[in-house]
Amino acid sequence: MDHFQLTLPADPKYLSLARLVASGIVLEKRLPIDDVEDIQLLMTESLNLALISKVAQELTIDIDLSEGEISFSVSGVDRDRVEGDEKLRFSEMILDSLADGMSIDGGAIHIVKALRTEDPLG
Repeated sequence: MDHFQLTLPADPKYLSLARLVASGIVLEKRLPIDDVEDIQLLMTESLNLALISKVAQELTIDIDLSEGEISFSVSGVDRDRVEGDEKLRFSEMILDSLADGMSIDGGAIHIVKALRTEDPLG
């Protein structure tokens, strides 16, 4: 398993950097483009939850990549704020529909996404 950690200021201008890192990490896995886009959207919505929650000045993203899945956690997400805000609940529903596993606890959101590799022959 490979582990990556990225710490960014809690500022929306760094959202594209986190998306780029997530997609770059899975690049070698030869994923279908739809799966790469799902991973980018999962990262975007996870960061949106953290940015809108405004709990922390810095966000830490921990990413684990194994043969069959990618999992990541984004710090700075408050469960009570998500439940009390319609916009945040909408982001949570998007995450829940795309991820194979999702939870919010310990001040972070945790995402798991199974990886389907493309068959190079067809």
